[in-house]
Amino acid sequence: MYLEPGLAAVQTHLEAAITELVSKYKIDGLYIDPMGDPAGPGQWGYHPEIVRKWVEETGVSGAPPSNDPKWQAFRAKIITDALQGFIAAAHKVRPDLPIGVNLTAQGAAAISANDFYKSPAFQQTHQDYPKWLELEGLSRIYVRDFRPEQGEQTAFDGWLNF
Repeated sequence: MYLEPGLAAVQTHLEAAITELVSKYKIDGLYIDPMGDPAGPGQWGYHPEIVRKWVEETGVSGAPPSNDPKWQAFRAKIITDALQGFIAAAHKVRPDLPIGVNLTAQGAAAISANDFYKSPAFQQTHQDYPKWLELEGLSRIYVRDFRPEQGEQTAFDGWLNF
């Protein structure tokens, strides 16, 4: 079961949970994982309220296919906006708190930012790494890669280099 970060009630709930955590406990940092849609066939994010927002913003009727680049960018914006809200909630209480997030290294590593938007990492999880690198208040980024070390080191190193 997953919470839809594009719903205002979910965003408010998660920001309140972060605020409580940061204000009541002496934590050394905040690590947000997972931050993105679950990897897989891309069937995430089709809550009726999200589809309604999609229709309002694009004028396209109904839900788009998961491989629609405009839909992928729409989902990425929702997730990035949610991440910004989490950072702001934490920093409202503790401005100096280090905040980290996971990046899911799926498929072959991207060579450039433009190439990245064609990668499974973006198309399936809707994590917008290039935009996240520019987020104010995000101090750490962790590459999450569960491939076996033997024979997959090049792919992992590629994501780190990207």
